[in-house]
Amino acid sequence: METIEVSAGEEIFKAGEVGKYIYVIKSGKVKISVGLYDFFITAQEPVAFGLEVLLDKPYTETCRAVEETKLIKCEKQEFLDMYAKTEVGKNSLVEFVRRTARALGWI
Repeated sequence: METIEVSAGEEIFKAGEVGKYIYVIKSGKVKISVGLYDFFITAQEPVAFGLEVLLDKPYTETCRAVEETKLIKCEKQEFLDMYAKTEVGKNSLVEFVRRTARALGWI
C-alpha cells in the first residue's frame, strides 16, 4: 500500500485493462467514466474505485484525475484487510453499484 500523486488530466486506469490495484481517494477529484456517463468523486467522503480487482476482472470504468490528486493504491488483500469492513468499503460498493446501474439504464 502506498500513497501516489496523480496530475490533473492523468489517466489512472481505463476500462478493459486488467489491474491489480484498488484506489482510495485522499485528496483531489477523480472523474469516473462508465459508458456515456461521467461521475465525480472527491475526498469529502472517501471512496475506493477499481473494485473489479476484488473479482479478478478487468476494470469496467475509466478513471482520470480532474485536479492534482492523492490516492492510496492498494492490492486486493491490502484493501480487504484495511477497508472492506469500514465505511470506506461500504460506501465504495454502494457507489460502484449506483454508477453501474445508471450506465445500464436501470436508474
